[in-house]
Amino acid sequence: MLSHVALVVLAAWLALATTVWAQSDAPDAPPSDQPADQAPARPILQASDYAPLVCDPATHGFRYVEVRGSGFDTWASQRLVGNLLDGNGTAQMQWGSVWVSPRGGLTLELNLCADPFRSRPALAPGTYTVAVGDASGVAIAATSIDVAPPPEPPAEGDLPVPAAPATAAVNPTPAPITFVLPSVASAPAPTRLTLVAPATTPTPAPRTGPGSRQQPYPLGAPGTLGDAWQMQVTGVTPDAWSGIHSSIPSSIAPASDQRDYMVRVRAIYQGQGTGVFSAMRLALASGIQTTYDQLHNACGIVPDMVPPNLVTPGGEVSGNVCFTVRAADIDALALFDNQSVDTDRLFFALK
Repeated sequence: MLSHVALVVLAAWLALATTVWAQSDAPDAPPSDQPADQAPARPILQASDYAPLVCDPATHGFRYVEVRGSGFDTWASQRLVGNLLDGNGTAQMQWGSVWVSPRGGLTLELNLCADPFRSRPALAPGTYTVAVGDASGVAIAATSIDVAPPPEPPAEGDLPVPAAPATAAVNPTPAPITFVLPSVASAPAPTRLTLVAPATTPTPAPRTGPGSRQQPYPLGAPGTLGDAWQMQVTGVTPDAWSGIHSSIPSSIAPASDQRDYMVRVRAIYQGQGTGVFSAMRLALASGIQTTYDQLHNACGIVPDMVPPNLVTPGGEVSGNVCFTVRAADIDALALFDNQSVDTDRLFFALK
């Protein structure tokens, strides 16, 4: 009997010793007097509109939802793959080369309308998944977007019935009012406050020198963008409506105080692997605050648009990108690469 008790005590002591050794010598355990490091920010995708309306088939042009990613620092300066899947898991759209900026950010432009370049109809109402992954197909981050049908006008029977006016009581009997004095407690002694100024985050200095807002590249001069595309402006048409209309009769004229401002660009890929140059990355700046981009100010379908072709090193794309702008801004416009970080933006003169 004594030997049996000794064996039980010995087994309990060994288990306790093993537990203490695992807690003290485990390589991933933080020191007892220091907090564990916070986990790095995980990659996330955020859409500019999570419930956009379906594109009107009678509308000529594109309508985009912008999907921006952050926290992709592990894949900085690399290229990932994006996919748009419907509710059945069928691929509806693909981005073969999604560039991740040095700060871990990326941008996808999701066209809700029909795409004549890819022979794709407009997206039908339903739930879609936008996913970004590596070349092997493993998803890194995903988000869902619900494309909503157009709202239906209310039926005649659905109109609300006006409520009947409330009837005031005649000579209502006043209810007695009882006053209750609150108990008064002595106020606690004030606690001294210690103010600690938050740590300041350094703000990147604005770009200076050639390619900056103050010193844009001259018209026709090439500039190398942040993802190894060398781009140059090869032509400018400040009032392109007549030319657009002669090629595409269904196009809609801008308002009387606006102009269709068309820029022709040429881009050569000088990076590694493959790359895609999209006109969605281009925008116009006028003055200090006015900006025109392809998400909000595109002219619609124009002749010889920049094709979203996948190219290898040395590959070239060229075409037109058009913005509807105020006529008063025409003489003060500059083209720039519309990156999320100001220091990554490169400006090109248009005169």
